[in-house]
Amino acid sequence: MWLWALTAAHATGLQPSSTREPLPAREVEREIALAKGWRELELRQDATGGSARVRAGLTESLEVAAQGGWAERNEIGFGAAMNVLRLEPPNTSAAVRVEHALGSWETRAPATRGLVVGRQQFGGLMLTTGVGSELVSDELRLVATAELVLQAGPLVWAAWMDERSWGLRGTLAVSRGFELSARFDEGPGWGASVVGRY
Repeated sequence: MWLWALTAAHATGLQPSSTREPLPAREVEREIALAKGWRELELRQDATGGSARVRAGLTESLEVAAQGGWAERNEIGFGAAMNVLRLEPPNTSAAVRVEHALGSWETRAPATRGLVVGRQQFGGLMLTTGVGSELVSDELRLVATAELVLQAGPLVWAAWMDERSWGLRGTLAVSRGFELSARFDEGPGWGASVVGRY
């Protein structure tokens, strides 16, 4: 499945841009939680179905998110991430992330996941790792994630894996608010998505 990401960012008329935190144009410089005052909408489609995700940076450290899907991805979920550590240079951050999926009537049981996530930047390279637990139908599981991102100018390459799958992504970062990506996920394969930030 082909996954294209298109991102658009601008200051809203209702909220002056001076009340928002800066959002680095380079992906490798961004923290785990979305910067204060920014909102993000992502629409994704692949061979198994599609999903929509909304993120919002509420404070300098707190992000909230919600998502839903259709076809085989017809679950609804919500979550939050809080930055608990910021160091620079080099850019280093850590966050606590909590997610809850209500599940779907066809394929998945409700699940709650909690992770402690760390991110370290090394010039044009960024490494994000996370460890935590997931509760599914009264069964507690250990979960771990890792993502390596390499950015050279406007080109971004990423590889990630967790306890269930792995994937690859290539992105053309035109600006902090406009990006085009192709992505491959081990389960559904190639897909497409559109992302807008404002």
